[in-house]
This record gives sequence, structure tokens and C-alpha cells, in this order.
Amino acid sequence: MTITCWNCSSDIDPSGLNCPHCNALLNQAVIDQMTSFHIRNTPAAPISSGVVVADRYDIKREIGRGGMGIVFLAHDKYMDRDVALKIIPQELSMDPKAIADLKRETSLALELTHEYIVRLHNLDTWKNLTFVTMEYVPGGTLSHLMVKNGGRLSLEEALPLLRQVAEALDYTHRKSPPIMHLDIKPLNILISKEGYAKIADYGLARVLRDLATRISAWEAAGTLAYMAPEQIRGKGIGPWSDIYALAAVAYELLSGHPPFHTGDLRWQIMHEEVEQIEFISKKVNNALLHGLKKKPDHRPASAGDFVAILAGEKPVPKIEEAHGSPDEKQVGMFGSKSRTPQPAVERRQRRPYGGKLLFGLLGSAVILLIGFLGWLYIDRLVTLKKPGMALPRAIHSREPALVQQAPAKTETVEKQTPGPDSIGTGQELLMESPSVETAEVATASLDIQSEPQGAEVYVDGEIKGKTPLVLEGLKTGEHEIHIKKEGYGDWNDKVLCQSTERQNVSAALQTIYGAIDISSQPDGAMIYVDGKESGRTPSVLKDIAAGSRTITIAADGFEKWSRKVVVVKGEVAKFAAELTRSVGDLRIVSEPSRAEVFLAGVSKGLTPLTLKKLETGPLMIELRKDCFQTAIKEVTIKPKVLVESRLQLAANCGRLVVNSRPVGAKWYLDGEYRGVTPGDVDGLVTGEHRVKLVLDSYKEKTVTVNLKAGGRETLLGQLEANLPEASRASREPNTGMEFVLAPKGCFQMGSDTSDSERNVDEGPRHEVCLDEFWIGRTEVTQGQWQQIMNQNPSTLKIGKDYPVVNVSWKDIQLFIQKLNEVNKGKYVFRLPTEAEWEYACRSGGKQERFAGGNTVDGLAWHEGNSKRYFHPVGKKTPNGIGAFDMSGNVYEWVQDVYGTDAYGKHQKNNPLMQAEGKYRVCRGGSWLMRSSECRATNRSYYFPDSRNYNLGFRLVRMAQG
Repeated sequence: MTITCWNCSSDIDPSGLNCPHCNALLNQAVIDQMTSFHIRNTPAAPISSGVVVADRYDIKREIGRGGMGIVFLAHDKYMDRDVALKIIPQELSMDPKAIADLKRETSLALELTHEYIVRLHNLDTWKNLTFVTMEYVPGGTLSHLMVKNGGRLSLEEALPLLRQVAEALDYTHRKSPPIMHLDIKPLNILISKEGYAKIADYGLARVLRDLATRISAWEAAGTLAYMAPEQIRGKGIGPWSDIYALAAVAYELLSGHPPFHTGDLRWQIMHEEVEQIEFISKKVNNALLHGLKKKPDHRPASAGDFVAILAGEKPVPKIEEAHGSPDEKQVGMFGSKSRTPQPAVERRQRRPYGGKLLFGLLGSAVILLIGFLGWLYIDRLVTLKKPGMALPRAIHSREPALVQQAPAKTETVEKQTPGPDSIGTGQELLMESPSVETAEVATASLDIQSEPQGAEVYVDGEIKGKTPLVLEGLKTGEHEIHIKKEGYGDWNDKVLCQSTERQNVSAALQTIYGAIDISSQPDGAMIYVDGKESGRTPSVLKDIAAGSRTITIAADGFEKWSRKVVVVKGEVAKFAAELTRSVGDLRIVSEPSRAEVFLAGVSKGLTPLTLKKLETGPLMIELRKDCFQTAIKEVTIKPKVLVESRLQLAANCGRLVVNSRPVGAKWYLDGEYRGVTPGDVDGLVTGEHRVKLVLDSYKEKTVTVNLKAGGRETLLGQLEANLPEASRASREPNTGMEFVLAPKGCFQMGSDTSDSERNVDEGPRHEVCLDEFWIGRTEVTQGQWQQIMNQNPSTLKIGKDYPVVNVSWKDIQLFIQKLNEVNKGKYVFRLPTEAEWEYACRSGGKQERFAGGNTVDGLAWHEGNSKRYFHPVGKKTPNGIGAFDMSGNVYEWVQDVYGTDAYGKHQKNNPLMQAEGKYRVCRGGSWLMRSSECRATNRSYYFPDSRNYNLGFRLVRMAQG
């Protein structure tokens, strides 16, 4: 089982304490959370290259795999475009609630169209699998970009990407209602080949994570590190939660790790303050901490504001100036608004019930007294009013004036110019200064929303526009609201408008349905209703929204059929479509000519060739010619058009000449006996071939040749005489390195499937045969490295007999080059192959679990006995050929390129993996690892330029003068 590294997103073995790719520390708490949830994600149906899913998506290759599904690159034949096709894990696709949640979320995500958001195309099922198709974005993720840039980005590198993510988030947050992602993290931010950021998995990431959490009862740590406190509480979630996640991503980009990444992440996110990043400015730190505030109302108002603050374009606001908290309840005269009511804080000392009652009665008495005095005051004003004097409406009617929470919009109803007769004794009580000249009547406003949007709005029978709609200047009082949209039932209500802040009206329109009964000739054609895939003919499509609908029928090899249909509530519209077959012509030309053309395995003739009246649509053509590679190409036949396809055939044959010194050696080509030298073979397929030379009294020699197309390759094998063995050990004269002999032999490489600690890359178990070789008795020491390189790169320079560490695979190649130079051809050194290393570790291929036996402590330094540091070489018991420390102490580099499927590609004799790859193999475990990592069959890998404090090597000597 593997997990995903929080830092670089690589798939790694959870048993280690460090990621082998980026060296990120994986403490046990993080590992426990990361490994607590694992989904079986192997598809039950045969999904692989060449499979066509749902008769539409031609699978090209797998491009991603994780706990939340497998992603394939596929070609959408209907839309003629490449797409990413994600297979949802079966544990989730078999859950009805999971599918319902996915349908709801993807229906919202389908409406999102933004240059920095990965477009979602469709949610569908095929052969009991649920899958999602989305825009294909070549490139990598933000996590991969960080690893490529050394683990973090500069502020100048990070800001353009953060602006793009913020722009996408603000776009979705402005939707009505707002659409949140709620799983923003580096793995969900793709980086295109052009360098643009695109947010992936809108409508998918959060749902899949929540469903997986529900099944497994654990939250993935890779997601938890970016969750806001309110997400962990499950209360008060909103756009501000995405802003927190964006700030967490920004923190990681600039520091190399999330704000909280070790220990109990939930507790820290909820209760602890984020540490400032030491090597960046105070302004940038303040901006990051502002975005990572515990309380949502203390964060920036939008994602764009956060990036502007981070860039220094806006100041970091003081907390008391921040916008209103979504957790605070705002109370006014006409009700309250609350996004998420929070629990009241318990007082330290409770008052007795009787005290509360007395306090309440006194408060009521005071309120009644103030009201009575106010009435007397108003009555006195009315008594003092002279003719022509304007008073507020509340005073005229002797009604108490309403204290508004916010200023309301007003209309002027009367203007009175003061004169000598208009000012009485009570006038001063109404006007504080001569500037008050008008009496005003309050008006109201409505914010009208509907789901779906675009519905017509009528107020008191008068059309006002379409939703979303804000109406200003409405007279106070009751209004009739009527909302209607084609295909939906009407919505009616009465709204009482008062002189308060803007009121909200929200209408959920109910769809009205009819049905369509449709057939076609031939059957099985795809049906599209208003462009949306809706099944195959013949079908009765129920629950079709009433109104005018466009019906399109499409089938491969036939012209599309389309018609407008009026769907009426409760009625069934029935019709049949007669499809017209479409044909076209194809001309095939090849270079060289006279290549045989095959369609569906049937020969059609030699090029140049014209084929007439072919069915339209995609067609695979295959061209074959001796000594040339078979060419396969897909062409699209178009109606009534002559399509021409030209193919260039690549030569794939050559001639191989084999000779030896001395001549007369038996020679074998790719394991097949071909005679004695000299010899040759013509018309041999190009590529890599292995030639083995065998002659009595000489050492067997195997050579790999790479034959090029149309070329001639001559092999001259210089055979080495078998000399008597001088001793079982040999010493290199400059450094004193000792070597022991690993005799020629065959063994079963890899671990048995019965091994409970076996990893998937340790198989399949297979037979390997090796020539004899000399391998270092110990790991190369710090003193030996110092003698050749005149410096010591080890992190701990504690003695010349300690193994040299902190050396990369590339560093070792330079060391070997210089060591070979000082030996002037007498000795030639290299790293062992992976097969040689395992053979030597197991004492010449024996069935040993560790180097020399099955009990680890006497043979290896590991986590349980090393006291957390490495030791001088040669202090444990040697194995059966006299080699020390091949299990434990430090990891050892070997020559091979790493591949999980390497064992399936091994040659039987002297295998070496040299294909292109990002990693190099290291073996043996170390003082830092568990004892299971020190098994002779365990494999690990690093980047070839990686250096680490538990990573060293030993050498193989190839020849002796």
C-alpha cells in the first residue's frame, strides 16, 4: 500500500519517516492519518488503452491514480476532442447517497465556465462504473511545480498563480447562491504547459472527500492541512472557507510546507496560531496570517482582496475594521440575520432565577415609563403645531416612530419655508437647525432571486424584468409578486414592504413535465434533448420540461436528424426518425509505395489505393510492408468527400555481423544459438539485441547491441581468459577498499507472495543468472571518499571508518571516474546492478531474509538498535560471501533506473534496467528505517541528484590486471 506525500504529492511507502523524493518529514501522526483511509480503485470492467467506454470515449492511457479514483486520457469521438475521464471508486459508486450527492454537485459545476477552472463535461455510468469526463489539461499540479522548483516558490513566482486561483474563486463565490470548492489544495490546482493555474474537481473533490470520510471515518491529512476551522466544526462554512484554504496554499508555496503539518492537525487548526515564515518580510507574513485567521470575519472579504494584500497593493486591515462576521448575529427592528449562530459563551457566575425575574420586572417598568413620557411629548408637539406647519407622519398619527437599523430611501412629500407666522413655541422641539426643510416618506427595496434564474417578475401585475432582480423605490405596504418561466409552474406570493433595509425574496420554481416517445430507423441511435445526451432509441423520455425542445438523433455512419418539439404538461409527444446513411471516399498513399492496406484485418490492396462508398465516421487503417514498421492511423470519413491520407513507413530492419577474438566462439542471439564466429544475420528487426559468446577456457561474454533501421552493426567480442583465482578478497591499492567474490550462479530474485511485508514492486519473483563479480566488502567510507575527492560531503563527519553519506547518484559517477583514473586501467569500478546487489546480499542467492540470515539484530543497524545514528562499517556479522552491512546502516545506490514493473522486463542473464526514468534504485534499508525495510528484497528509490543523511553506496570491481 502507498500514500501520497503531503509536500510533493509522490506515491510513497508509508513505512518510512521521510519522503524519498523531497525528504519531507512524515511523523507518525501524519502517517496514521494519511494511511487510515484507502479505497480499492482497480476498475472491475476492463479499462485500458484501446477500450471504448460507453461507445464514445476511446481510452488512450492512464494519467493518474489515487484514493479518489483513476484518471485516463481519452478521446471523445462525438465531440472530437481529448478529455480526462475519472473512474469513481466502486465503494462510492455503489452508495446511492454518494451518487445523489455527486449528481447535485456536478449539476452546479457544469455551469461553471472560466479560463482558470477545469471544465466539467459529464457524469455517466458504464458497466457498473460511474465516471466523470472533464477538460484535459496537459501538464502537472502545483505540487509538482513546487518539487521542480526545489520545494517552494518565490513571491514573484507564486503571485501570478495565486491571482488566477483567486479570480476563479471570486467568480464562483459571486454566483447566486455562491458555489464553494471547499477542497482547495496544491493537488487540485493544475498548471498547464503555458504556465496557467486551473482549479480542478469543482463539484467532485469535496463530495468524494466527504463520502470517503463517511465510509472510512477518517479525513485525509492531505486535505485536512488546508481546511478552515469552521470546516472542521462543520458550521459556518462559506466562501470565506475557500479564502482560508487559498491562504494555506500561499503559505505552503512560500515556506515549503502547509501552515500546520505535524502532530494533531485538527487541534492546531482550531486552537493554535500559525508560525510566521522566518525568511520572508513582515508584510507578507502579516498578509498570510490575515488570510489564516480563525474567525471568518477577520479574513479578507474576497480571494482577490487576499492576493492584493499579499502583493502589497492593499494594506492589511485591522481586525476591528474587518467586514461583519458570518458567525455574528445582526439584530434589527424587523428581525435578524445570521449565517451561522454560534454557541453562547457561558458566564463565569450565574445569577439566581429570582434575581433574573426582579431585573426583568424593573426593566419592563422603565420601558413603560419612557413610552408614557414619549406619548406626552408627542401630544404636546401636536398641540403646539400651527397651520401650514409640516410634521413627520408618526407625529400626525400619534404612532411611535420606528427606529431603523440602516438609513432608508426616501421621497419628499412637502416643503415648508419658514415665515414669521410659522414658528411657534414648539417649533424648536421639531427642528434642531434651520437646515431641516422637508418631511419625507420612507420607501423600500426588494432583492428577488429564483432557481433557476431568468424568470419574469411581475409586481402588482406589472412586469419588472427577469431574475436576479433588485427593485428600488417601492412604496411601503403589501405587494403581490408573480414569477413565471417557460417549463416551470408559476410562483405567487404577497410581500409586506416596510421602511427597513433591503428585503430578500427567493422563489424555487417547480418544473412541469411532459414526455417524448421516440424511435428511429435504425435502432440504437443516440438521443439529445437540447444538446444533452438522453439515452438511445427507442425510448420514452419522461420528466421532460414543458416547452419547446430541440431533439437531435445521431448514429455513427448516419447523418444527424434534428427537429423542434413542443412538450405539453401531462402529454406524450410521439415521433419516429428515419436516418439517412452517409458515405464518403478515401485515398491512401504511402512512402514507400506498394504497402498492403488492411481494414478491420481484411486486405484491400496495395498503395496507392482509393476506396469508395465507405461509411462515415472514424476508421482505422493499417499498412504492412516487409522490413518496415506497421503503420496504423485513424482517419475520419466525411459525407460526400474524398479524404486523402498519407503515411510514411519507418524502416525497421538492419544487418548484424558478429565476430570474436579468438574466433570460433559459439554465439547466441537473444538466447537463440546461431553458430560459431564469424557470423551475420540480415533483415534483423531494429532495436536492442543481446549477443552471448561462449568459448572453452574463456569467460562467457554477453554484449547488448542497438541495431538501427537500414544500418549495419559489427560486433567484435574480446574474450577474457579464465585465470586461476588468486584469493577470496582483493584490495584497491589507493584507498584500501576490499572486495569479495560473488560466484557465478542463478537465483530467484524478488519476494514471495506469501511474505506479509512484501511490496508490489518486489515481484514477480523470477530467475536471474549472473556472471561472477567482485563487490565491496563494506560500504565506501568517509576516509576513502576523502582520499579520492579531497573533501567529505557527509552531514556528520565523525570518523574515516563511517560510511560516506549525503552523496547523490550523480556524485558517485564522478567519484568512480576519478577512482578509475588513478587505477589507470588496472581496475575498473562501477555501481552494482540491482540484481547483483540482491544476489550478493543473499550470500550468493540463498533464501535469506536479511544479509546473512533471518534474524536482523546481529546483521544490521536499524531503527530498533541504531540509537538514531549510523555506525562504523564492519561491526555486525558478515554474510555468507564475507560482505558487511548490506542490510541496514545506510541505503546503498545501485546502477538501475527504478520502475515498479522492472521485474517483468528483466532479461534472464545479467539484467540491468537502463530505460528512461526519473528515479534510481537504492537498496538495503538504513539506521533510520524499520527492520522490515532492511530485507534483502526490499526496494526503494530517489531522484539521481538527491542527497540524504542515510544514503551511501558500495562498488563493484569489473576487472583485475
